[in-house]
Amino acid sequence: MLDRRARRLAVPFLLALVLVSLPGEARPNGGAAALAGRPALVRAGVHVLDARALGGLGRAEPGTSALVFESATPEVRRLSRGDVVVAGVSPSTPRGLLRRVTGVERRGGRLVVETAPGALEDVFWSARIRHRARMLASDIAVARPQVEGLVVPDAATQAWSPGPIEFELLDVVLFDADGDPATTSDQVRATGTLGAEPSFDLDVDVAWGRVRRLQFTNTTRLYATLALDAQAAASFSRTLTVATVQFAPVTVMVGPVPLVLTPVLDVHVGASGSVSAEIRTSVTAATNVVAGLVYEDDRWRGFADLPDGLEDIDLEWSPPEVTGSAEVEVLAGPQLTVLLYDIGGPYASVYGYADAWAALQPPAWTLDLGLRGNLGVAVRTPATGELARYGVEVFDRSWRVAAGPLPGADAAARPHRTTRPPESTAGGFLTNR
Repeated sequence: MLDRRARRLAVPFLLALVLVSLPGEARPNGGAAALAGRPALVRAGVHVLDARALGGLGRAEPGTSALVFESATPEVRRLSRGDVVVAGVSPSTPRGLLRRVTGVERRGGRLVVETAPGALEDVFWSARIRHRARMLASDIAVARPQVEGLVVPDAATQAWSPGPIEFELLDVVLFDADGDPATTSDQVRATGTLGAEPSFDLDVDVAWGRVRRLQFTNTTRLYATLALDAQAAASFSRTLTVATVQFAPVTVMVGPVPLVLTPVLDVHVGASGSVSAEIRTSVTAATNVVAGLVYEDDRWRGFADLPDGLEDIDLEWSPPEVTGSAEVEVLAGPQLTVLLYDIGGPYASVYGYADAWAALQPPAWTLDLGLRGNLGVAVRTPATGELARYGVEVFDRSWRVAAGPLPGADAAARPHRTTRPPESTAGGFLTNR
């Protein structure tokens, strides 16, 4: 369950994720459907800025409260404290705009409108929608690698591919004991490929100006081939954001009101544990994971739909190769955040991880495979424009893949395919659908 601060902040900002739609077609990323809707009741004092009004507006950057109009249309000049301004995607509002007016004044021929973040409950009195979207490589607007040794997807070459969005880890350094990249004998490195097919559903019911129910569901097909090479005789724990992918904003019209939705995918890779000498291990896995968050009756709860066992996971693995004792976890997965008007919104993280343990005395090893998920809300901090995240881990389940004596070099080099776990262990999660 979200902590007290998260619950207090989550409610107003998740209210901003209320997607309402008049019946009609909407085509968010890749493929989407407004599955059901009813005509929305719009509050008084809502002003939708048209192209002419936006032409006089300077770029509205995240973290800035003032909207500065070099030239103002009659509608803009009529704005007053308590009004709500809404805008779609434009050069000055690249992710749309939803602000509540806190003051209006003239400064040297310019009209300056001071604002605070708004929410869709400021815009609509009543609405209901169920909305679904699938993220495709062809919908990528910007893909930025955050570390060296990573190849990010190129929408131009994957535009016609219906498969996963793939990230290639050529050689990502997760830990470096001396901080010198030229010396590799004290590093923990990850190589492999991470692929994801993310999609999300929003189901929201607004009545009498309040959210009666909100459900956010992240459904991800996760593919991962990860090889860990740890040569550092040390304890370590580090998780990196290796890439950030921003998808093209989506506009859904609600009568005259444009709703702008921007999905963002952050890719995380990490490792933790301790090594006395050296360990190498690799795992390939693919599975479907569903994780979601529900607000209803003034309470939050999380839910997850996970594989029942290793028989539901496509899995290949290699026994650990070690020259000393080791206990290492390697983790990778995507974090999907859905932002409305760049204000904030819910996020869900789905990670796959492998735990390898080995010792020379007695000469034995174990290999576990697990899934871990976090849910919460991301909030754009007005002072800095940065996203702050408030969430909770909602599931952590692992299965024993294999265990045995340390193999010889020949046996370690042969990959294995597992369909039944010799042993299974499970961690708790809030609700299993």
